[in-house]
Amino acid sequence: LPARRCILVRSGISDFSDASYRGSGRPSAAGSRIRVLYVGRFDVDKGFDTYLEAMRRLGDYADGYAVGAYLTGRQERPAIPENVFIHGWRDRAELRVLYEESDVLVVPSRAEAFGLVALEAMRSGLPVLCSRTGGLTELVLDGVTGRHFNPDNVDELVDLLRGTSRASLQCYGKEGRARFARHFTADVMNRIMLEHYFELTAHAAAKVSSTPVTLASMEAV
Repeated sequence: LPARRCILVRSGISDFSDASYRGSGRPSAAGSRIRVLYVGRFDVDKGFDTYLEAMRRLGDYADGYAVGAYLTGRQERPAIPENVFIHGWRDRAELRVLYEESDVLVVPSRAEAFGLVALEAMRSGLPVLCSRTGGLTELVLDGVTGRHFNPDNVDELVDLLRGTSRASLQCYGKEGRARFARHFTADVMNRIMLEHYFELTAHAAAKVSSTPVTLASMEAV
């Protein structure tokens, strides 16, 4: 299709009904461990092994909180470092608390069409460190709402987690929340969709009303 006939409507999710974010969270105290969240399937595509190895190398610098589970029992399962706590699947209310109480979300996917968990984190004002792949690079702006790293690059991820100040993380979180509110809420998505539907139907109606009706065309009908 020609570009002039294509319209981009970004996917959106519902905002919080109380319009608050990070309400129960708190910034990490100086010298304390940073809280690094992972949300998703524990499989190769999602880069769970990358997350675990990064946390292993970080040691006493960080605590990891992993929400999710393995979907099959046949794949090889790497050892869980002592500083990673497995939470299993959680409902929306429990997950919101984890987003709000963490310092950063890591999305180390090797392939990602969209990246829903990154958007959920942005909704909660949580900064995102994500792989430079798929839709994640459109959701998360590098150096603005979070940081990008190359898939499989554990060294790069560790350097980002160690080298990004808490002040920068908080700024990324605020910018991420603002970007979510501007572009990725369900209300914004629905409004844009309706505007385009109304525009198209009005154009079609105007085209029909301006078409001359002849006797021959009436007889054909």
